[in-house]
Amino acid sequence: MSMLLVGHNHNYERTYPMAYQTPTSLEQEHYEDPEGWIELISGGGGQGLYSFKHPDDFLPYSASHEHAHHHTNLELDGDTVTVRAERALFQPGEIFDQFTLVESEDPVAKTATEPSTQVAR
Repeated sequence: MSMLLVGHNHNYERTYPMAYQTPTSLEQEHYEDPEGWIELISGGGGQGLYSFKHPDDFLPYSASHEHAHHHTNLELDGDTVTVRAERALFQPGEIFDQFTLVESEDPVAKTATEPSTQVAR
């Protein structure tokens, strides 16, 4: 699957499919063999939540973001994963983000990176 799952940050955010720091699709709910990967940050449990800046400050690659205690469910069925983010407090069980990712091709060949021309100093 072309998805990176990350925790730690105490909030929820999901990117559009990304390649070379650029969204490859602005679709919100269904991705079939996307070019690039989706990063999903799900850290809405435990301690206090981190604040988001003003919504106009979100970068163009942010497909969804939520300031809420939550949990994220992944349902796998063959080459398809359905992701649902649900509130854990204040309207528990309410789904605030949902999407489906279908990966029927080899994602490694599609998302290979180009060699860097920059030198680390």
